Amino acid sequence: MRRRRITGIALLVVGAALALPAVAGCSGTRTPSGTAEAATATPVTIARTTRPSAWPAASDPRSDAALRLVATSAPDSYARMRQVRNWAITDCDAVRQCAAEFVARTTYFEGDPHCWTMIHPRNEARAAREYGLDRLRYRAFVLVHEVEHCKAEGNDLSDERPSLDAEHDFAVTVGDKRMLRIWRQDVASIDQRGRWRD
Repeated sequence: MRRRRITGIALLVVGAALALPAVAGCSGTRTPSGTAEAATATPVTIARTTRPSAWPAASDPRSDAALRLVATSAPDSYARMRQVRNWAITDCDAVRQCAAEFVARTTYFEGDPHCWTMIHPRNEARAAREYGLDRLRYRAFVLVHEVEHCKAEGNDLSDERPSLDAEHDFAVTVGDKRMLRIWRQDVASIDQRGRWRD
């Protein structure tokens, strides 16, 4: 996920506030300690940088580098990710919307492209350190997990099982025991319906 200049960028600032835990669907994440981090109820205004006819439709240099890492180290995982066409990634630091309590990452449905993954870089960096992964590998692991939520039927993002399956496949393919440890921790933290336990 390093460092590609994006040309022909159209910047669209959306003034509508989006309450992340809204009915449209929102997936939070887990902390390294295994406790649930709920998505914040603080409304956020998202700056959207889109790349017409690109995949994903919006991204940042670190995410681009992480996607290249997935493509080269785990082609099957990358092919699985590419099944999602209407996906975009945004960095809340870039739009100064990173509230301290905001989760490391979240995915939600809204607008076009309708499936967005938002990354909180500072919280992500902290989680990567606690898990013992470099940020690029951790971002790749995060994106493999999050894009699976975009396939949710009826925009229901609460079932973590498909995302955990994707995590596992990626971790096994790249042979990373630290990722497998995260996966085992995540699996132990969901109930029979695939929801995070409170």
